[in-house]
Amino acid sequence: MANLPLLQAINFEEEKLHKAASDASELSVLLAKANGERREDSSPKITRDKAYTYLKQAVDEIYEAGKYVFWKDEARKKGYKSNYRR
Repeated sequence: MANLPLLQAINFEEEKLHKAASDASELSVLLAKANGERREDSSPKITRDKAYTYLKQAVDEIYEAGKYVFWKDEARKKGYKSNYRR
């Protein structure tokens, strides 16, 4: 608190400085805890990621098969094309 005399000259409440320091300390602990929880392997996230991967593989296989099965039928073949995968 190097500037305490200057703050006292303008009638700044010194207690606010102590409260700010205390709050900052508590919040840093909370932030560290939150960041640590995010990094841990959570079972629901792993299950969700696996489910997405398996679903994506199945959909990709259906797209690939549909392009060949319906190669003569443009109306049906259109449903097995992707604007994103070319």
